[in-house]
Amino acid sequence: MNYTVKFGFLGEILDILMIKRQSKKGLAFLSGFKSYAENKSF
Repeated sequence: MNYTVKFGFLGEILDILMIKRQSKKGLAFLSGFKSYAENKSF
């Protein structure tokens, strides 16, 4: 996923400290949910 942040240097710091961490957590959740949904017998 490619994106650019606003606010120049401050935006880069926020990206490193917050945005990337949150996106990794979100992707891990979606990956786990996908596995759960595929293995769940209805």
